Amino acid sequence: MKKNPKKRSEEKRIEDNLKILYHSLHAHTGFPNSRFRKKAEALLQSGRVRDLLQKEGYIEEDKRGWKLTDKGLRKALEVIRRHRIIEKYLAEKTGIDPFMWHDLAEKREHDLSDEEVAKLEKLLGYPLFDPHGDPIPTTTGQWVEQKAFPLAEAEEGMAVKILHLEDEPRDMGKVWAKWGLYHGAVMRILKKTKRYISVLSQGETLNIPKEFWYEIYLKETKDEWKDNLIRLSRLKKNEKGKVVKLSGNLRGLLRQRLMDLGFVRGAVVQVYMYAPLGEPVAYDIKGSTVALRKEEADKILIEKI
Repeated sequence: MKKNPKKRSEEKRIEDNLKILYHSLHAHTGFPNSRFRKKAEALLQSGRVRDLLQKEGYIEEDKRGWKLTDKGLRKALEVIRRHRIIEKYLAEKTGIDPFMWHDLAEKREHDLSDEEVAKLEKLLGYPLFDPHGDPIPTTTGQWVEQKAFPLAEAEEGMAVKILHLEDEPRDMGKVWAKWGLYHGAVMRILKKTKRYISVLSQGETLNIPKEFWYEIYLKETKDEWKDNLIRLSRLKKNEKGKVVKLSGNLRGLLRQRLMDLGFVRGAVVQVYMYAPLGEPVAYDIKGSTVALRKEEADKILIEKI
């Protein structure tokens, strides 16, 4: 039997509020976000919301203030788990624009049953992290903890791997896409100043302003860095390159399409011809000619040969 729409709407608000409280009180991701604390403070100042959560047994007050009960913790983790598995599915199994993942997951996280979530998790191969690098809780509330440090603490010359990119507020995703940054990307710290940190990423130099230094979390890596890695879009006429890998922010159907066209590790590629307006560019690869837009070629990483 379907639930009363008013009752279901109230349940959704409760779940949204529990997520905010959880993120403000429990930094289990290892990546603190002060925005949730401000939201939580405003939420708990509302007597109506506070009384409802207390009545349902989700929060309680002690000497240090309001906190989630065991019931509240379990419920919050259930919602977070659903959200992150949905985002992972959208990233890996569809061609949906990355900017829409979060909003779609926000809508669907309230509707999927535990059985449906379990099926998605199995289909994805039981992933440990969502597309942003946040850990996915298990059904028992366990997750993989990561040791990471913010970009602000990185040192010049250090090779680093991105473990987490903050996805709140929603426009943050557009910033990362513009810069070509994604969970798992490897880069080198070139220069630190008071206003920006200069990094080398996929053959491109980025100057990341100070306001983003605590939105990017990293770990040091030495084995995964390649100095001569560039984007396919940088290849010029009469030059040849060898495909090293596809960028980690190339997902879903487009990733599979490019692999089917021959863009796999070790394949030799060269520019065949340019369109009159500069793009698309036609490339020779494995005896075939393939036309790609710049945004597609940007996501194919090569080394010149």
